Amino acid sequence: MPLNTSRALNAPANMIASLHSKFPCEHLGIGAELGPRITMLRTRFDTQSSVSDYTEELMSLRDVSINVADLCNQRLPFEDSSFDLVTLE
Repeated sequence: MPLNTSRALNAPANMIASLHSKFPCEHLGIGAELGPRITMLRTRFDTQSSVSDYTEELMSLRDVSINVADLCNQRLPFEDSSFDLVTLE
């Protein structure tokens, strides 16, 4: 069974649905690029998303807070326990 974009995006959502029952929730997307997973999470769940990435240039969603950080050399720019859900792209 070949892997496609839809399957790759929905697999984490299916896991989230089975493990996480607190919605609405605060979501952090690390390396979220164009935002397809954020869009899918918003559609399927009640999430408020923020992003941490090396650039804000790639994000196509204009209503998402983007925190630029070099995560190879810096810590995430958030306090502990700031998010209920974290995804890594």
